[in-house]
Amino acid sequence: MKIIGSVESRTMSSPERSPNRETISNLSELLPELLAAIAKLCTSIHDYISFRGVCRSFRSAATLENFDREWTGRLPWLMLVSRERKNEEESKAILDSNSTRVADFVDLFEKKTYKIANFPPLDRSMYLSSKGWILCFSSADIYLTHPVWRIRIYLPGLETFPPETDDSPISISKIVLSDSPTVKTDLLVMVIWGEKNQLGFCRPGDDSWTVMDSSEAPFCDIIYHKRKLYAVDSESRVVECDVHGKNPVQLRQVFSIPARDNVDRIPPHGTYYLVESLGEILIVARHTYSVETVFFKIYGFDLMDGCAGRRKEIRNLGDRALFVGSNSSFSVDLSKWDGVKRSNRVKRSDSSLPVAFSSKLDDVKPNCIYFTDHSVRTNGLDNGVFCLSDMKTERYFVQCAICVFPTWVLPSF
Repeated sequence: MKIIGSVESRTMSSPERSPNRETISNLSELLPELLAAIAKLCTSIHDYISFRGVCRSFRSAATLENFDREWTGRLPWLMLVSRERKNEEESKAILDSNSTRVADFVDLFEKKTYKIANFPPLDRSMYLSSKGWILCFSSADIYLTHPVWRIRIYLPGLETFPPETDDSPISISKIVLSDSPTVKTDLLVMVIWGEKNQLGFCRPGDDSWTVMDSSEAPFCDIIYHKRKLYAVDSESRVVECDVHGKNPVQLRQVFSIPARDNVDRIPPHGTYYLVESLGEILIVARHTYSVETVFFKIYGFDLMDGCAGRRKEIRNLGDRALFVGSNSSFSVDLSKWDGVKRSNRVKRSDSSLPVAFSSKLDDVKPNCIYFTDHSVRTNGLDNGVFCLSDMKTERYFVQCAICVFPTWVLPSF
């Protein structure tokens, strides 16, 4: 596994007040064992970042091993990436794909923004995320990077995919990880790739990507569930692949919405998502007309039913919220967050959200679907929140300073 990087290269916003030199000197004399024990008590990524910023001794204790990665009660961040501009003239120029990027990670619960300068450039129109890691493209490399630790895990190049029949450039539109690279060494990286949106996978250290069996229709989304890969295509068919089995490229159809149910089919510019929620796999249908998402429908189904097409429409998510877009789709149980209701009363003037971020996201609400843009047709503007209780969509907009699509990142650090 080729990994480079250092937590020292991270540049994030500093605490509002810095301790004086005498305080730092006293704190640096604390025993490493005591500092490690304190670090393990940090269940908030914000507290962990502040802990790292105290002094060198604290930073040494704030390792991935000392962070409670099993604590799952985290809300996602919205990743906004813009070009770094040094002057007004440069802001008017069209910068090339290798220009410096600045990433804002917007925490909607804490109403805080964490800024990372010199974020890796990319040659595509979006970043892809899974389990808190970001897939980046450069002119020569493709790798996973961590938004806090700035570690890089290199993957086989795009040129190792089979060439497209029309000589189109290879791209990746979706990624899902079998686990966080910091937790599991036998990491499997699964993707939707190419113009025809087919499936593939690799492990860090592989020389090339492994391509799975082809499908009649392009795939829309993938998830990793109980050591198997599941994918949904544009015809609402769900396939299963035992990626750890004897034949890891073979696809088996396990579900499909009957063709007669045209009302459940998405229009040409819509898409399907797969979301695991409370142990159940959900199909989320995104209905988009022209350049705007109008509404969503959610279906639950039983994998044991095979292709019988029996499913139930889910009209109420309870305390859950779904997050979909260019990220690997996920569900968050908001009942674990006692502070969410209090957060709902925080006013915009009390927050530190970026100027380029104008939205209706003053709170994180249950029974909602939070979505980001998924198509180059809409130029990154089709973002919003769909509420199942009243079937209405509230939109949030990202101004033109943003150069790639917004992306949900679950801070599972």
